[in-house]
Order: sequence, then structure tokens, then C-alpha cells
Amino acid sequence: MIRKAFFWIHLAAGLLSALPLAAMAFTGILLSFEHQIVDVATRESRRIPSATGTRLPLDTLVARSAGDRAAKVTAVVLHADPLRTVEVRMGKEANLRVDPWTGETRSRGAAMEAAFGWIERIHRWFGSREIGGKITGVSVLLCLALSVTGLVLWWPRKLAGVRHVVWPKLGLRAKARDWQWHNSVGVLALPLLVVLSLTGTVMSWKWAEGLLHAAAGSETPRRPQPQAPGKGAPPNVSDAKDARLSDRKWQAWMDTAMAHAPRGWTSAWLSAPRSPGSGASVNFRTSLDPVPSGGTVAMTAKGGFDSWKPAKNDLGTRLRFMVKPLHTGELFGWPGQLAMALASLGLLVLAWTGVALGWRRFFGRTRSPDPA
Repeated sequence: MIRKAFFWIHLAAGLLSALPLAAMAFTGILLSFEHQIVDVATRESRRIPSATGTRLPLDTLVARSAGDRAAKVTAVVLHADPLRTVEVRMGKEANLRVDPWTGETRSRGAAMEAAFGWIERIHRWFGSREIGGKITGVSVLLCLALSVTGLVLWWPRKLAGVRHVVWPKLGLRAKARDWQWHNSVGVLALPLLVVLSLTGTVMSWKWAEGLLHAAAGSETPRRPQPQAPGKGAPPNVSDAKDARLSDRKWQAWMDTAMAHAPRGWTSAWLSAPRSPGSGASVNFRTSLDPVPSGGTVAMTAKGGFDSWKPAKNDLGTRLRFMVKPLHTGELFGWPGQLAMALASLGLLVLAWTGVALGWRRFFGRTRSPDPA
């Protein structure tokens, strides 16, 4: 009876999430070696041959590179290395690299980077944080449920029978092939699918991120909340962009932050104010490794210094920093990335064979006995 209940839960969850999980698996495969590919494609645009003359103000660099898209610029990234280009970022939409000495936009590899950015938006939110983000968030929870119920259904009554199920068999056809491959691929990919599901849940849901911090005994970081109507918030998004654009003083903000920069900083990420009445902020990194480092300089709405906040380095924050590298496999280098790519390929096989088995169960010519 319990086994039968698990079977129907597994079947329902699989049919509901098959299409979203297949889309995330396919885009996940494409993103497996994103950083290595982008690093090679943008190598020439990330560095300049020499530094001569006087550095141009950030406002000039933003105006020259973004042009009529200046309202979409959300951040400017400055590097301590004088031969590194300045990054003018427009959220996930574009990342322009500009020569800080000449103002020239170096676009080599930009198309490749933009393509990966588009794939990542599909992978994480299906292009929409509000709707697609909820779909992907629910799908990773269903993937976790599929992993648990699948293990219960697969677990053999005698351990001697494990070897007959684990390795895929060739030469089978139709239902026998789909059933055998669904079981064998599911067992082989199960540990990595659990890791993908758990890390994906933390990245998709704030409550899951809070549970991670709570389990580590750390305080959950507070995220800035958008202003409610009637409390100084603009009537619409376009008006907000125009208001922020007219008050943007990129160089003045950076100069204010640099007066409080930590020693040995490697990069400074200047973010525009999130809403009218708020101030800009600059996040300084003092390490090239994916760990908490440096700190943040917050500024007042008028551009003056407000506060310095060192980077949190508690266990919860360190674990949160590890979630995405663990999800992509980058935490273990290219072998980890390859393993996660193979797990994503396995998820594609599971989605296909699972739907095929479900179709035959409900619409096949003959009804086979309940496997439960």
C-alpha cells in the first residue's frame, strides 16, 4: 500500500514537472562550461594593451558605451589592475567592457556572453522572475520529491538484484527499454540530482536560504524591500528610471567610496540606487576566490558617505557562497562541471522515459499490471 502511494506520487510529480525539468536540464548542459568558454571569448576585451594618458571619468565611460541605454545601467565594475577594462553592466541583459583610458568599447566575445546570459535567464526563470521563477522553483522541489520516491520504488527486495537494474541494457525495445533505462539512469544520477535539487531550492526560495542560515546558526541576511505605494515610490517603473538617471553621478559615488576602500582591494562593484531617495553602494572584493571578502560602502541619497559594512564571514554566508559553485560543479573544477553536465543529461533521459512510460500506462493499447 505504501509502495503504491509512492508510485502515484512519483508518477504525478514526474508528469507535472517533466517539461520544465527537461528545459532546465537542456539549458544546464549548455551552461556547464560557460565560464571557461566566456573567459576565452572575452580574453582580449577584458584587458587593454597599455595604460597611457588620463583615465576618463566613469560618467563619460557610461555615456559613451551605453548611449541611449544609459537608463538601463545598473552597475559599474572597476578593477584595481590598471590594464583591466571597466565593466558597464545592465543587469543580466548586457555587460559592456570599456577602455578606461580611451572610452573605446571592446566588444570581442560580447555576443557569446550575451547568449549565455539569455540561456541562464531561461534556465533560472524561463525569462520571467515573477512567473517563470515560480515554475522553476516548484520544479526543483518536485525533482527532490522524485529523487526520494524513485529511490523507494527502485530499492530491490534483495540486494543481489541490484546489478540487474543499475547498468543500462542495450537491445531492449519500447516499454522494456524505457523502464530499464529510467531505473538505471535514475540510480546512477541520483546523488547528483539530489545535490542539484537542494542547491536549486536554496537559489530559488528565500525560505530555503533562511533554513540554510538557520542550520548553520547564522543570521539570515536582510534583503532591501521595494517601497510601498504612497511612501515616496514612483508611480511607474519608467518614471523611476528617469528619476534615477538624472541623479546618477558615477564618478562622484566612486570617489566617495574609494576614500574608505579596504587595503588590497581587487574589484569595486558600484551599484546604482535601488529607488529614489536611496543611496548608491560599492562592494569591494579583496579576494579573487568565491568567498566572502572586503565589504560594502553605503552612501546617502546625496552621495555622501553613510556607512562601512565588512563582508559577513559566518558559516551560513560561507555555505551560501558555495551553493552556486556546488550546483554548477565548479567547486570541484572541470571534473565537477562534467559530472553535473552528465547528471543534467541523465535528467533529460529520465524526463523522456518517464513521460513515455506514463503515456503507455494511460493511452497504451494494453494495460500492464501495476508495477507497485
